[in-house]
Amino acid sequence: MVDPATAEPRFSRMSMGDLSKRRAEVHAKLEASEAKWLEASEALEGVEA
Repeated sequence: MVDPATAEPRFSRMSMGDLSKRRAEVHAKLEASEAKWLEASEALEGVEA
């Protein structure tokens, strides 16, 4: 749980449902970015070989 007193002001008034939704969105973006990074890294290795 989040303690509103210690949370950043932009998050302190968000409900747990909204915070969970935001976390899921951020997680999905992170997963997509990591997949792109891995693809680019593998392509680079192919060029260097």
